Amino acid sequence: MTATMSFALASIVGLAMFCAGWFAHAARSGRDTATLNTELVKARAQAAVLQQQAADSRRLDSAITPLSAELRQLTEQVDRAERARVSAQAALEQEVSTFTTTSKDLARETGRLVGALRRSEVRGKWGELQLRQLVDSAGLLEGVHFSEQDSVRTADGLLRPDMIIQLGAGRLVLIDSKTPLDAYLDAELADSDPEREAALDRHAKAVAIQVDQLAAKQYWSHYEGSAEFVVLFLPAEALLAAALTRDPGLLDRSFSKKVVLATPTTLGALLRTVALAWRHEQFADNARQVQQIGAELFARLGVFADHLGKVGQSLDTTVRRYNDAIGSFDSRVTVSARRMADLGVAETTLETPASVTTLPRTPAIVEG
Repeated sequence: MTATMSFALASIVGLAMFCAGWFAHAARSGRDTATLNTELVKARAQAAVLQQQAADSRRLDSAITPLSAELRQLTEQVDRAERARVSAQAALEQEVSTFTTTSKDLARETGRLVGALRRSEVRGKWGELQLRQLVDSAGLLEGVHFSEQDSVRTADGLLRPDMIIQLGAGRLVLIDSKTPLDAYLDAELADSDPEREAALDRHAKAVAIQVDQLAAKQYWSHYEGSAEFVVLFLPAEALLAAALTRDPGLLDRSFSKKVVLATPTTLGALLRTVALAWRHEQFADNARQVQQIGAELFARLGVFADHLGKVGQSLDTTVRRYNDAIGSFDSRVTVSARRMADLGVAETTLETPASVTTLPRTPAIVEG
């Protein structure tokens, strides 16, 4: 029972008790019947109104009951959504915490890497490692197609190119790996465009200095069979690209000084071309060896055929002599043997061995 219905019933009961009390009081006070009837009519009207209100309350309660159920369902859905939101918020906070930790670790490792790359010995090892990976991927073999850290003493001191590529027929290509990285890292870590542009200018100048220093060594004049240039290898494409953005004439000046600027892409293509030339040279060398071996085999076959012919000739002579011996045996020995058998000296006759009628085949003469 709802609060509205309870209130209506309480009101009716209260009115009835009031009427009963009033009638009792009126009877005691001696009021007349007309007044009592009037009051009774009023009481009945009020009771009808209260009954109507109770009926309205029941109808209202019937209408409110489904709405209350839906409201409870909505409340439960809101509670579930809130719990899901809280759970998702906790998961998001965990992901953010993990991402923050990872970002800090990455920043720390990046800082260590940048610090390491600012050391010249680390940069040099990185460039040499990149160069070695390129020759390995091209299929070149150390000691056959290339050599590392070869040195030659000159009047100006010791020259030691990082790698010498063998082109075949005594031809060489000399490669030196350089890693001008300090200014480039400054540009990448710059906080403003002016700082970045100034760092890039320093980087382009650093690459140009490396070109001048390498050109001054004139490797090609100290290695017999060397190409009239030396390759300056930059182990990252960005190093050359960044330098060219600030100094577009750098390539032309390098070529004029007999220095070829190369990156992993261009040097890799060059090394694969060298590997292809070596394979073609190997095929040609194999063909020459096959031709030489074939000529030797043909000559040896001629000698063998000559020896075989001599064996055949010896066999022919042997067969003729054997047949002559058989003829002599048949005409001279068997006659006396038959006479001895006729005289009873021997119990059996002496048989003549068969003659050899197959002659050896003379080998055909092969024209050279």
